[in-house]
Amino acid sequence: MPLAARRFGSIDARFQSKLDRKANCSRARLRGGRRNFDSNVAPLLLFETRIKTESFTKSTATLIFAAAVTIGTVLKIYCASTTYGTNDTGLFQLYGQAVYEAGLEETYRTSQHFNHTPMLAMVLVGLYWLSKTFAWSYPLLLRLPGIAADVVTALVVWRAVTVDMPGRISYAWACLFALSPVSFMVSGYHGNFDSILAMFVLLATYYAFKERIDLCAFFFTFAVNVKIAALLLSPVFFFFWLGRGKALRFSIITACLLLPVWIAPLIQYPALALHNVFGYGSYWGIWGITYWLRQTGYPPFHLVSFYDLSSIQNHIMTMLKIVAATGIVILAWRRSRLGSKSIFASVSYSFAIFFAFAPGVLLHYLAWPSCIALFHARRWYLVLLAANSVFLFRCYTVINNGLPWDKGFFTAQVLDRWIGWSNIPWLAYLVFLGCFVIKEIRLSTHVETSLSNFGDLRRNNHLFTMCDATAHRDHAGGLRRARSGGRRSGDLGVGGQLC
Repeated sequence: MPLAARRFGSIDARFQSKLDRKANCSRARLRGGRRNFDSNVAPLLLFETRIKTESFTKSTATLIFAAAVTIGTVLKIYCASTTYGTNDTGLFQLYGQAVYEAGLEETYRTSQHFNHTPMLAMVLVGLYWLSKTFAWSYPLLLRLPGIAADVVTALVVWRAVTVDMPGRISYAWACLFALSPVSFMVSGYHGNFDSILAMFVLLATYYAFKERIDLCAFFFTFAVNVKIAALLLSPVFFFFWLGRGKALRFSIITACLLLPVWIAPLIQYPALALHNVFGYGSYWGIWGITYWLRQTGYPPFHLVSFYDLSSIQNHIMTMLKIVAATGIVILAWRRSRLGSKSIFASVSYSFAIFFAFAPGVLLHYLAWPSCIALFHARRWYLVLLAANSVFLFRCYTVINNGLPWDKGFFTAQVLDRWIGWSNIPWLAYLVFLGCFVIKEIRLSTHVETSLSNFGDLRRNNHLFTMCDATAHRDHAGGLRRARSGGRRSGDLGVGGQLC
């Protein structure tokens, strides 16, 4: 049989088979039996089933997340309403009263312990006025803003997981953060504003990821106004926007938003504001490198404080600040041209540099990184969460002389019973940072090797290209000679054989 006949015969056979399948489907439908769907319909039904399953999974996860946020918030409010908290509760009440009665300048002058920003001073005045006017519980009022900030942070995490990174991060991580032990102990018990700082840092990071420069600068400014420590992240955001050609705009927006809050203190009493707020370096001897220096027993290293330190202590603390700041600047510069999602890792590693080299870290500082590591290193987020939780639980239990917690005071008598436990989170951040540095070194070595190989390949390709050009020229010359009747043996193949 000819090839064309066989081809058309096979087409007719397939067409007849298709007609037979449709006829069988029609008969089955008339008999009330199960319809034999065509194979083209099955993928559509599978896709529809998958959509329904994913919608069901997301709705269930939303309910679980809402329950986790509700349970975590209720537990924090219960803890805040039934406990006094730490020393910070009484100190903040005294600070609010002092600013309310004497003003911010006088408070800076008379209390070297008052190292808070003008915006936070106004918040303390408001809390003091509410407590005094309506006889409301000041310990509860002090902790409500941090509890509310945790709710906002959890909602931002949920939006990022479900809307901006669907399928990349499991819903369970958002639920885990909503029930974070660190958030419960810092926001629900301690009594400070670090959870608010963490919320604004996350919002600034999130909108940098979304490449919304106005909202990024807005929330970063609020983070700085809450606690001046947020300035540590300024190189990260500056170089991030510099890589996108928007660093000047970011700087102008940030400066314009900071100016109304800081202009009066910096003009009227700049020395007091700079000394109290910008000169604060936390407590010597309770964290990391300064802890181990104190353990040497050298007398100038023995004092645990942030003022009246020896000259060598001040020099070491200054050096550690410079090392941390330099590390963050280098990190931000090297990662400035990466994708927008890299901002989460940049902020997370910046916090790791700070905690690795900080001269002193207080307990509530551990709320700063919040959930940033969750977006790029979820296993490390779990490790850091566990390390921070163990240290905080041990410390709060010690200062309360056991369970249950109520009034916890950091005194010299219990100092040596808890500061040794600070090595758990410190070592965790140190290893986290070390793994990142090793990975960067390996990546740089791999890139240099690849570039070297690529350079060799380009040189070889250049040689091949020259050979190909020679062969083409020889081939064209042979054709011309052949047409003119003057072809010689080997003219057409010499170039190709040589190359």
